[in-house]
Amino acid sequence: VEDGLLFGTYFVVALVAGQLTARIRAQALAERRREGRATALFNLTRALAEARTLDEAVFAALRQADELFGAKTALLLAGDSPGSLHPHFAGSFALDDKERAVAGWSFQNRRAAGRFTDTLPAGAGYYLPLVREDHSVGVLGVAVPRGGGLTLAQRDLLEAFARQLAMSVEQDHLRAAGEREKLLTESERLHRTRLDSVSHELRTPLSVISYAAENLGTADAE
Repeated sequence: VEDGLLFGTYFVVALVAGQLTARIRAQALAERRREGRATALFNLTRALAEARTLDEAVFAALRQADELFGAKTALLLAGDSPGSLHPHFAGSFALDDKERAVAGWSFQNRRAAGRFTDTLPAGAGYYLPLVREDHSVGVLGVAVPRGGGLTLAQRDLLEAFARQLAMSVEQDHLRAAGEREKLLTESERLHRTRLDSVSHELRTPLSVISYAAENLGTADAE
């Protein structure tokens, strides 16, 4: 009886110890994942902050995504005409017509589409819209190797990448709009200056002509 009780005690202790060990390992794994996500986002935001142009920002973000997810990536930016998308030259994932259609759906509907989703899952890439306020400014595409996958944590990290890229694109648009406003202001100033200059150049000869016209009636025959 004592041996049975001793065995039972050992069994219970071993079971509790095993559960505690599994819980500790799970917590450690979750902590490593959180640390990895934080590090990836820190590296991304630093690269985007250091970028002097949108091209530099896109290149840095896509290269980090390539390395982090072991994948090929593409970024398509909204064109001037409604619904048009143009791939950025920094992308390592070349999209055919079929993939462009999937990216277009994601852009228009502001939802993820393609592989690993319920929408157009036959696509080779996983597409996330770059959303700012109530409109899309582009699409991020990721193509992992066949047989590979994206965990929920990786998809969450990709969504963070897409949000950061969307802010970079919007910032570039605002910068361009500000520069256009400056150009318009400068153009208007130059226009006024030119008119003032022409007016000044014409003022003297016009005064002479006016004076001569007024004195025509009193001039002698000569």
